[in-house]
Amino acid sequence: MMQMRNLKQLLYVEKTIGHLPGIDVGHRFCSRTEMVAVGLHSNWISGIDYMGQKYIKEERYKGYTFPLAVSIVLSGQYEDDNDNSEEIEYTGQGGNDLLGTKHQVKNQELKNGNLALKNSMDQSIPVRFIRGQPSDNKGFKAYTYDGLYKVYDYRLDEGKSGFFVYKFLLKRLEGQPKLESNKVI
Repeated sequence: MMQMRNLKQLLYVEKTIGHLPGIDVGHRFCSRTEMVAVGLHSNWISGIDYMGQKYIKEERYKGYTFPLAVSIVLSGQYEDDNDNSEEIEYTGQGGNDLLGTKHQVKNQELKNGNLALKNSMDQSIPVRFIRGQPSDNKGFKAYTYDGLYKVYDYRLDEGKSGFFVYKFLLKRLEGQPKLESNKVI
């Protein structure tokens, strides 16, 4: 991936808000690598991709408060997620054991991606939403771009493992193509 970046073979290197030209709602990706290569979600591991403080200097983002979320991936990695297709209860980042057990091992904080989602809510900026689900290729996930969602509320809640997690409530924007992906369990 670094070689592709150095050779300028990545489609969208700079992060941007909203839909990306050429990537339609319903587009499927076979891996996170593909999403990184086209700029849909540029984070290999984290479910929240965001624009940091460096974007303050850009004229087109003057007046925005950073960090700002640009995309999120819901792939079943957090035990407190709740997927209702058009409405999502999305668990913030941090405190997960990253061992595939989905368990929280410490409290989450309002920083990085969590702060970015809050700032996106405060400024009414939609985020790209991607669902990750088991693929036909055993042990791997496929990812579907499901369009733009808006964060309309958030709270700090005690999660199933007894640690405090941020829960972000998102609603899918109207006027987009019908969802073709299944809920993440």
